[in-house]
Amino acid sequence: MKIATLFAAIMALAQSVSAHYTFQQLSVGSTKYPVFQYIRQNLNYNSPVTDLDSHDLRCKPLQAKNDGIIIGVKSCFSKTDRHILWDS
Repeated sequence: MKIATLFAAIMALAQSVSAHYTFQQLSVGSTKYPVFQYIRQNLNYNSPVTDLDSHDLRCKPLQAKNDGIIIGVKSCFSKTDRHILWDS
């Protein structure tokens, strides 16, 4: 009985857990690109925001500038998808 209760409690907590991950490296087919090539790097990598009046509470704070590099990737629908990194 205790095991069932513990299991139910763990499952209830597991449903409330949320995570966020920043991808650092792009692989297309057999090509593996260098870290942060074609990916916009966030300069506030893993730092908590402690000031509630800070502008860093918005999404993607302290973004690095980029030059809008585009990489062409073939999709499974025989078209060419393009992922554009916009400068904010």
